[in-house]
Amino acid sequence: VPDGWMRMYGLDDPDGGVPPASRKGRLPDGWIRLRALDACCESNPGGRECRAEVLDQDAVLLKSREVGDWLQMTFSLSRDVVGNVFCDLLNSSDRSTVRIWLDGEIVCSEFDHYETGWAEHRVPLGEHGLAAGEHTLRVEVIGKRPEQDKCHIALQAVTIQPEGVPD
Repeated sequence: VPDGWMRMYGLDDPDGGVPPASRKGRLPDGWIRLRALDACCESNPGGRECRAEVLDQDAVLLKSREVGDWLQMTFSLSRDVVGNVFCDLLNSSDRSTVRIWLDGEIVCSEFDHYETGWAEHRVPLGEHGLAAGEHTLRVEVIGKRPEQDKCHIALQAVTIQPEGVPD
């Protein structure tokens, strides 16, 4: 990891900086992982200057500065799936509090996306029945740390543990 990146974000990470492509990427057999980098993502604010594909973080990053900003990924399932659904986020020091929506319904009313270093989090969204076809996951900034002007979102994936598949 270039020193400039570490200085820019003020990090002192014992793992040597930005984690390699998702440590949470290896799943038990039968689990489903739908990466944000492979999905159609939209955001508010929009545009390439506000959104970036960060390959070494295995994430889509929204460079947000306002409460109400959001990052959304559209993903597709080839078959019906019932199981536990998760949102994989990469927490860091330039993040704030978010709300998570699945197919237009709030599934996590509040999650603290802030971390002093880097930490991947698999946020549980509950058990859902998802039909084959397109779905949307939206992560919205709902709170901003008073001492910061940034409230970025780093979305890695939607992960599903189908019913009957072990941990």
